[in-house]
Amino acid sequence: MHYLTMKNLNRAKKEHNGYVPLEMMKEWFYLECFSNEIDVKELQVLYGKGTKEQLKKQLINKNPLSKLQTIIYKFDPCLPDFLQALTVEDKKAFFSFYEPLFNHFRTPMPKESLRSLLALWDSGKVDVATGLQNVEVTDSGFDMILAHEKGMHVEYLINATGHDFSMEPSLYQTELINQLIDQQLVQSSEFGGIQVTWPNAEVISPKYGQLKGLYAHGQLIKGTQYVNSARAIMLRAYQVVDEAAKEWAQKNVQTD
Repeated sequence: MHYLTMKNLNRAKKEHNGYVPLEMMKEWFYLECFSNEIDVKELQVLYGKGTKEQLKKQLINKNPLSKLQTIIYKFDPCLPDFLQALTVEDKKAFFSFYEPLFNHFRTPMPKESLRSLLALWDSGKVDVATGLQNVEVTDSGFDMILAHEKGMHVEYLINATGHDFSMEPSLYQTELINQLIDQQLVQSSEFGGIQVTWPNAEVISPKYGQLKGLYAHGQLIKGTQYVNSARAIMLRAYQVVDEAAKEWAQKNVQTD
């Protein structure tokens, strides 16, 4: 990695009062891709929609998408620090205009799973419907109400829409999360999850301020630690524990 590095980020932060413009980060991203002979705009055309034909192209060995995903994989550990260096307006712009495509490219499907899915799709055992408007429960299953197609009936329905990152009291939240929200021990982040300090990930309470010694990570801090792969969570956990241990040791030394 030559451009998307912590060295470049820290230097640019000094030059821009602690922040780095989104346009500068975009330029680094394109330069990183260009230096590895990757045409990002071409990849958007080839793989950007996730159609059946585009999925089949991903099975081709040494396709250019795998090179891009390798770059993003190497960039993952730095990504939260890059996001925290954006102003609020730039962060809004990233999540509004770039994050959906970026996330689409950074989460590859294993080829074994892709082959199985395409085989089921080609045989007619799997189909894709768009424009879901509503789901109605019936005695024999569920009626799927679609916008532009004839509705369909299914016996089983699996909700795979992903996590709800909003931190609002809800019947679908765990009792613990609802209690933390109700007692103002946590507050929601505009970009998902709850607010924490960075990089030590201590919880920020609207009532009590920074809660020393109370840490959050993973999906709970999606708006701060954008990358929530198992690898990223593990690395962050090591860093949080290491920092907490150093603080504890320093306090004990001062007490002695």
